[in-house]
Amino acid sequence: MKSTTITIQITLLLLAFFTAKGINITPDNGPWAQHIAIKEQLVKPVPPSFLQDAKAAQTQEVDPIDTLTLKEKIGQLFMVSAYSNRDAVHEAALSIAVEEYHIGGLIFFQGGPGRQQQMFERLSAKAKIPLLVGMDAEWGLNMRLDSISGFQRQMTLGATLDPALVQDVGAEIGRQCRELGVHINFAPVCDINSNANNPVINSRSFGEDRFWVGKLSTAFARGLEREGVMACAKHFPGHGDTDSDSHKTLPTVNHSLARLDSLELYPFKKLFEYGIGSVMVAHLNVPAMKTDGQPATLVPNVVHNWLKDSLGFEGLVFTDALNMRGVADQFPPGTTDLMALQAGADVLLFPMDVPKAVETIVEAVRSGKLKEERINEACAKILKAKKHFIQKDAPAPFNSQAAELRMRQLRKKVAQASVTLVKNEGDILPLDPLKSSPVAIALDKDAAIVNQAIRRVAQVKAYSVDGLISPEISRALSQQKTVVVSATGSVYKRSNNYGLDAATLENLQAIANDHNVVFCWYGNPYALKAIPNKLWQQLDAVVLGYQSMVDQYAAGAEAVFGEIPFKGKLPVSINKYLPVGLGLSTGAQSLLESVKPEWVGMSSAKLAEIDRYMEAQIADKATPGCRILVLRNGKAVYNRSFGHYTYAKKVPVNENTVYDLASLTKVLSSALATMRLSERGVLDINKTLGDYLNYIPEESPYHNLVLKDIMMHQARLPGWIPFFKEFLENDSLAEMYVSKNQTADFPVEVCPGYYTKPELKDWMWNRILQEPLRSKTEYHYSDIGFYFLKEIIEAKVNMSLDRYVSSTFYQPMGLTAMGYLPLRRMRPEAIAPTEYDIAWRGTLIQGYVHDQGAALLGGVGGHAGLFSNAADVAAIMQMLLEGGVFKGKRYLDEQTVAYFTTSHASDVNENRRGIIFDKPVRDGGPGPTFDGVSFDSFGHSGFTGTLTWADPTEDLVYVFLSNRVYPSSENKKLIRNNVRSNIQKMIYEAIEKPNEARLK
Repeated sequence: MKSTTITIQITLLLLAFFTAKGINITPDNGPWAQHIAIKEQLVKPVPPSFLQDAKAAQTQEVDPIDTLTLKEKIGQLFMVSAYSNRDAVHEAALSIAVEEYHIGGLIFFQGGPGRQQQMFERLSAKAKIPLLVGMDAEWGLNMRLDSISGFQRQMTLGATLDPALVQDVGAEIGRQCRELGVHINFAPVCDINSNANNPVINSRSFGEDRFWVGKLSTAFARGLEREGVMACAKHFPGHGDTDSDSHKTLPTVNHSLARLDSLELYPFKKLFEYGIGSVMVAHLNVPAMKTDGQPATLVPNVVHNWLKDSLGFEGLVFTDALNMRGVADQFPPGTTDLMALQAGADVLLFPMDVPKAVETIVEAVRSGKLKEERINEACAKILKAKKHFIQKDAPAPFNSQAAELRMRQLRKKVAQASVTLVKNEGDILPLDPLKSSPVAIALDKDAAIVNQAIRRVAQVKAYSVDGLISPEISRALSQQKTVVVSATGSVYKRSNNYGLDAATLENLQAIANDHNVVFCWYGNPYALKAIPNKLWQQLDAVVLGYQSMVDQYAAGAEAVFGEIPFKGKLPVSINKYLPVGLGLSTGAQSLLESVKPEWVGMSSAKLAEIDRYMEAQIADKATPGCRILVLRNGKAVYNRSFGHYTYAKKVPVNENTVYDLASLTKVLSSALATMRLSERGVLDINKTLGDYLNYIPEESPYHNLVLKDIMMHQARLPGWIPFFKEFLENDSLAEMYVSKNQTADFPVEVCPGYYTKPELKDWMWNRILQEPLRSKTEYHYSDIGFYFLKEIIEAKVNMSLDRYVSSTFYQPMGLTAMGYLPLRRMRPEAIAPTEYDIAWRGTLIQGYVHDQGAALLGGVGGHAGLFSNAADVAAIMQMLLEGGVFKGKRYLDEQTVAYFTTSHASDVNENRRGIIFDKPVRDGGPGPTFDGVSFDSFGHSGFTGTLTWADPTEDLVYVFLSNRVYPSSENKKLIRNNVRSNIQKMIYEAIEKPNEARLK
């Protein structure tokens, strides 16, 4: 009878639980909100999915919290440690915590997958409300469990700079957690490891670059939650710059609020923008946040004011383990739990003494020290999380063999993407064993395994060494010129310099004295600090494999002998020779990697609809041909060529076809240069033309035009001036400035048979200044301001615009097609022709800029003149989408990119524009995009039939290049048919799980 009663009670509670109504928690403006706004524009955090579900499912059903007593509600706040490798006494204690104190969940530590699943099932049967289960599985279940492997650590993942790959790793870990019955993975570690001596974070961090830590942390969290497992951002407000361990003491993070906001908090803000489910607060003393020597976990200023109030986080707030010395040494059990709850924590993790904690909290409520509403708030969130993440049906038995097969493939991808080449004197790598006859020596414990990996890719002599090199091996080396030396070490234990100890360095020095040495280090990158300068200079190549793992050994060997290219980038800085982001390349590498659309959440079948649509448009002669390229998560998911250069159908369009980009020049050249100079304080966009161009008279209305207004197309400038018509109508003007032959007096080439004088530019300036300004200060698209902007940029950098953007952006990024004056760099056959210019130049324009004004300037304009293929355009847009970073190197500050790509008009319905960048129309009227794109998106279109667009909400880049103006610009079918925006709509329809924020 008792058993039946208990079953009915559990059923009723479960029914109430799974029909719970939600609580809408709206954060107020906190005391630091203004400070944050000053540093950078803060995107409003997205509520976690479990709160969105609760809000959407509000009903009149009984809220389960109303059925709980005070002690039961308090019990829900505790998550107690559980070990499946301990005895029956331990499980009996857990049973008491579940049955008598109604704890809300368990955090599992050591044990095995099968034992853990069985133990959880036994304890779960005793719970009045379903138990929430958490684990630390940062790099996989093997972080805590035996009999299963895992993935590379986060610092190795950081070397890949590949969010899609990191998301796949997170998803696989999430899948294993879900199958094992784990609802929360206490990952990712979002700490920026800016301190090489950090004893507790170190290789658990994705690196020290805030952008990539934020990017990869978000990708990892997205993967976990894609599989139905809650992610947890830790350790707030940032444990990266500490040299002590909070497990043993209370570390201090002694930085200003400005530094904390711009660096340590950055990844957390990015995860809050994504909508991560939970965050863990660290046991840290942070004086700038007024912790007054107490752990941040217990300080309302940190948890309530900063985390919840100022940063707007609405999800579950976990304490770090309350048994850690960083907090346990400060206050007795019970007091610690109460203080954490008062500070704003929702879940009290790993409490020292549950009975004492419950007693202390109950007494605090009765005495008025703690309001019951605080308990209700935390308990309600926990119940909502349970409803969302706990499966109603018991999980199937965990299949470790299937998991191992999946992990093996992913680990190989991570290894091949992470192995990093940090030195390559004389391009010694990759090695050709037939030419250089290298020999391999592997040191330390895994020597035999490393040599086995090398022999799989190259038939070379390989020796294993334990200790110092023997005389026999020294004699064997004497006839060899090149030696590949491999050493393995620890990824996290700092003793003996992570394993790169004195004996290893002595061996390395002995070999380097007489040989060309390729040194492969499979251990913590910080160990390279110990290599003496003399030895470093002697090493010909240095390869970093990050970890002692078979997958890393295999990838290292493959890269050294040229089977795969080196692609990894150093995620942390080591010394002056090894800065963060360093990573040399070998072998042919495409600028953009292609993946199946399904790998990044898109439908191949849906994208294929673009094929039929575009073929119909070409048949209708909307354009002779085009290139369409789509990136998601930085990977090419759609990359197609259509049609031909002309309607004669002699030359088909291909992936290398170069097009005249027309006004895309504004964002891919002028905007890049302006942003770069602006963030360096060289150019102030709030100043006027008169401040920078002394030839504009003070009495001229142009003198006081503000650069920002010019770049937002609201400076009352005329749309354009047809300079070329004045040459057609005025013979004396043409005779003065134009020649059919190129001479010293007429050096500027407009096109074959048409050359002008440099002085023509002065005439053009005078002609512009004679043009009256428009009467109303309103949005009116204009090319004219970019004539001035080009002049200002060139004066500031003391070189031409084309040279500046090429040397500052295109060449360092590895762009081979993008640039002005393409005929200086490529054959005409590589370039699609634009218009047959009957009206003015009397010839087919191919490789010369179509825009007449830019042509008169010699082909280099601030508004037109740029040529490129689709891949290079996509690379620039991807760089902007990633906040100014491309392939690990920063080109622009993220705040600068955000500022220029944001709408700034007081009424965005009247002027949608950012600074130079175009933005979507807000009222659903005609514009450059279809009306389903995010208002955070940005891009530009071009007269010749081009468009490029980037959407951060979907991590999407779209490039459309065509020559719709061939043979005449009178052909407006591409525009009338809305071809570019219709294709964009198809791209968005191919997204399998659209970002809900974009759809609102």
